[in-house]
Amino acid sequence: MEAYVHFEDVCKYYKTGETVIAAADHVNFDIKKGEFCVIVGP
Repeated sequence: MEAYVHFEDVCKYYKTGETVIAAADHVNFDIKKGEFCVIVGP
């Protein structure tokens, strides 16, 4: 089945003072129609 949603090279960084936190660092993934997806982290 072809991807319904496609993510390619997604990045999300947070800065806390001088520290940079990589919440998502060049992430690639597909979500197929009817799938349920949750992205969680510490």
